[in-house]
Amino acid sequence: MICHGYDYPIPSFSRGPWSRPKQRLVRMVGDNGRHFKQPLTIKGVTDQQNQEDVTFAMLYLFNEMLHRLVQDPIFGQEVYMIDCRGYARPQDWEDELHLRPQRIRQVANTFLDCIRNGNAEKKVFYVKRED
Repeated sequence: MICHGYDYPIPSFSRGPWSRPKQRLVRMVGDNGRHFKQPLTIKGVTDQQNQEDVTFAMLYLFNEMLHRLVQDPIFGQEVYMIDCRGYARPQDWEDELHLRPQRIRQVANTFLDCIRNGNAEKKVFYVKRED
């Protein structure tokens, strides 16, 4: 099993570009762009920096939990993690939680590295920027 964490998103009401009809449908059904900013605003966290700090803390803890999970012997040697932290730049985000298609390629390559891994002791794979 391969788990993947998330990089640190930037809370925003943006739903990403709506250029293709299929994108519009998927984004409307999934309510993209409403994962962090809207709930934080409803709870009174309206300052952008505070919102970024809260999402950083949430995603940091989520990723650390995945790190511990894949290292725990109870889950055996067939559980791995893709760690995306530090990969995305502000302009790489499609919406609050999803990367632009051109940035996903390296994430996909990291999954392939994990799948092809011959070292059962290597449990965490980090996504690295190519440029």
